[in-house]
This record gives sequence, structure tokens and C-alpha cells, in this order.
Amino acid sequence: PRSSLSNLVITNKLLLKVNEKLQAKGHKLDTWTSLRNYYNEEVAKVDDDLLLSPTELDDFFDETHAAPENEPDHLYVPGRCVVMWDKGDNNDNEIGGIVTDCGMRMLRMVELSSSMITDHMVVGYRDNMAKLMEQLGSTT
Repeated sequence: PRSSLSNLVITNKLLLKVNEKLQAKGHKLDTWTSLRNYYNEEVAKVDDDLLLSPTELDDFFDETHAAPENEPDHLYVPGRCVVMWDKGDNNDNEIGGIVTDCGMRMLRMVELSSSMITDHMVVGYRDNMAKLMEQLGSTT
């Protein structure tokens, strides 16, 4: 996967912001026991009480994701790349894809999710490329 030092810096800033929110709610996740207790008490329940509101998250990304030409100190991978994504169950697991330059905003941000690691493993890329090629073959 494409990554850079700036992505790691931004991820660290986001994790620090999440940690501040957790501490403000009285959670200190500094041991395995405290993490397990937090998980059992908070993560397992489903509610609308988000650590960061969508507005706070949007503001964070606006602050930390300037255009590449305005980030002179950040690493930037030049060239073009293929961006692929799974359109989901509602679209028969169709794969979407575009060819873009590496300045695309989505390539300069890290989105925390439960599948953020597995989505970027070689097996997933191979599977998605095979699905995309199959889709393209069926349209001609």
C-alpha cells in the first residue's frame, strides 16, 4: 500500500485525539486489563455516543490534509495509481476503480476501521483485481 511519513504523523495525531476523548470520559487504556474492561463496557454496546462527532472528524481531516503542493515537508509518492474499492453487498460486491495521481485526498488520509489492515493485504488486492478484470471482461 501507498503510505508516507505524513500518513503516520496524521494517524498519530488522530490516535492522540481519540486518547484525549477517552481520558475525558474517564478511560485510561494503559494496560491490557483496562483495555479489556473498556471493550466489555463500551465497545460491545451499540449507541450513538461517538468519541468524535462527524463534524469533529471532518474538521480534523481538513486541518491535517492540505493539498500536496502545500505540504513541502511531507513525503509524497509521485506518479499514478489504481484506486480500488468494494462497492458493498447492495451492488453485488462489485469492485469500483479509477486511475488517479497520488494527490487524491483519499490517498493522503488514514481512515480507522476494523478492516483497515486486512483491506490492504496482498490477498485483498489480488482478489479485487481479479474481480475488477472479470467485471471489465463482462462489459465488452
